[in-house]
Amino acid sequence: MWLMPRYLASAWYHEGVEERIKEACSAMKGIPIAAACLVLANTGLGAQAVEDRLSCSTCMISWRTAAVLAESHGTAELSTIFRVNVDSRRRYWVFSQSASLFVFDQSGKSIRAPARRGQGPGEVQSPSGLIQLPDDSVAILDANLLLHVFDPELRYVRTIRLPILGIYECVVLHWPTMVVANALDPTPARFGILFHVLDSASSTGRVLSSFGAGNEAITQSTMYSMLPHALARSRSGGYWAASLGLYSVSKWSDSNRLEFTLDRRPSWFRGRSDMLDGGPEKPPSPRCVGVTEDDAGFLWSFCLVPAPGYREAWRSVAGQLRPGQRTEIPSGAIDRQLLHHTRIEVIDPVNRVVVARSTLEQAVTSVLPGPEAAVYVVGEGGEPEVRILRFALRVRERE
Repeated sequence: MWLMPRYLASAWYHEGVEERIKEACSAMKGIPIAAACLVLANTGLGAQAVEDRLSCSTCMISWRTAAVLAESHGTAELSTIFRVNVDSRRRYWVFSQSASLFVFDQSGKSIRAPARRGQGPGEVQSPSGLIQLPDDSVAILDANLLLHVFDPELRYVRTIRLPILGIYECVVLHWPTMVVANALDPTPARFGILFHVLDSASSTGRVLSSFGAGNEAITQSTMYSMLPHALARSRSGGYWAASLGLYSVSKWSDSNRLEFTLDRRPSWFRGRSDMLDGGPEKPPSPRCVGVTEDDAGFLWSFCLVPAPGYREAWRSVAGQLRPGQRTEIPSGAIDRQLLHHTRIEVIDPVNRVVVARSTLEQAVTSVLPGPEAAVYVVGEGGEPEVRILRFALRVRERE
């Protein structure tokens, strides 16, 4: 049984939620999803604690494989992926640390990437992410301070020089004049500020405003755990911003006004994380990967937690490590897929409760609308592949 549609009023969410889900799914038959809507209260409040107890005793999270992304020639570059995005035509874009870009259709079939590596028109040097634009167009973030725009058929349109360093993620409020970017810009004028509004109408972008400076002191060594935020559009307008190093999700309006912040402090993610990988005798620190909102207005959160067998990730280098000594270990020598599992929570942002919780025995790389998530695995033939998992909230039938 699928989760309730988003046309339901928020008053249905709290007491007897399992019965409401059943009624909603039945009522939804024959109703176009375009007719659905959910209005989240614009409270304008500050941080709000989310209770740890589960509000629905019979709700459960399920998932299935929606697509398997793998190159026919089994390229090892897929083993170095750091981000997966999806566009409005359900094409999956895979970005690797080797600056390679792969594109797959919704069935997992590889299609030609629109841009070759280079410095000419329509070429990219270091692709780092995708921005979904109106009318099925897309823009590829280039770590070389460029943004390359392509039409729905992936034909090159134009390139914009970005005015800000270290962009981690973007969300489009109004293209091309209002793009919100989360960035790790080390320049004095922008250091420690979370968000920047960009105007990309011309070939050289402009910063219209910057906002979101926190109260915590940020240094060059802590900026990588304090500044990165995953961004996702909200179905009621505005957007969500989830801190990677702190289990905290903020709701911002289309005018970039902070509406409220949801704070989680479970036993497995008590406070600020240093987001380090730990060691053979020290578990890795927790970190959040991202959030996405479903059709019912529920918020799906994906956070990495230490895998019970995290020590196995260090097996190949354990003999090189000595207590009390610093040792440089190549990143590729650690099997990072053994470091983490993924804790998944479905949060009701209206009533500030956790509806359901589960653990995926894999490390999620990226969170996608749907809700979906990408994980890296080694296939049966030993070849690297990316699996797209699709999630659903269901109700267990009472015995």
